[in-house]
Amino acid sequence: MARQQDQQLSLDLTRPPQWLSLAPEAYGRMVNRLGVLITKRARKRGADFQVHEAMEAIHAACHACGGIDPYDGQALRPVPVLLLGGKDAEAASGAVLWRSPTLIHRTPLHDCDFEVVSWQTAQARAVLPADDYIAHCRAVVAWVEAGASCGADS
Repeated sequence: MARQQDQQLSLDLTRPPQWLSLAPEAYGRMVNRLGVLITKRARKRGADFQVHEAMEAIHAACHACGGIDPYDGQALRPVPVLLLGGKDAEAASGAVLWRSPTLIHRTPLHDCDFEVVSWQTAQARAVLPADDYIAHCRAVVAWVEAGASCGADS
């Protein structure tokens, strides 16, 4: 019973950001699942933070980004089926997938500090052809020259 109350308190603390367009229950499940996944992975690499700490950091990152990729200033396009898991993810178009939000570590993997960015930003150098990567880099430069700070600097 005490465990259910603790989980309920966590879910009450995690109100979905408006840009994400998820029901509170779905958002709470997403934050919980990500918190467990990230904590397990980080512990294998020597981190010592708890699931609740990860959930709070995930929640803070979701609210901090405001639906904008902090590196290129472009809007994120939430795809709920991707965030919650499901077979329909394969049916989504590539353009939608590139702008889907994903969570990355802001600092080394041992820290519980995250930010929400697009898949495009997270995977840019590893996946994009040269012309697409250059176009993405130009968007990043334009964003920074316009006076915005890059996600790594904030």
